Amino acid sequence: MTRARLAALFAMALLLMNFPLLSLFSREHLVLGLPVLYVYLYGVWALVIGLLIWLMEGRRSSPPEDNP
Repeated sequence: MTRARLAALFAMALLLMNFPLLSLFSREHLVLGLPVLYVYLYGVWALVIGLLIWLMEGRRSSPPEDNP
């Protein structure tokens, strides 16, 4: 189950950091003095790392599954 969630996380990160969505944030506007694209990229990066930590910590605390 964890491998499927990791694969889904990878696919989500790939889609969020791909061209169609990046072009939406490639604007001249500033957020807190930073370009919107930079804020988006660092936000997605932090989200992916946070979800990865959450998935791995959940795996550590759960009992091991029996694989036949």
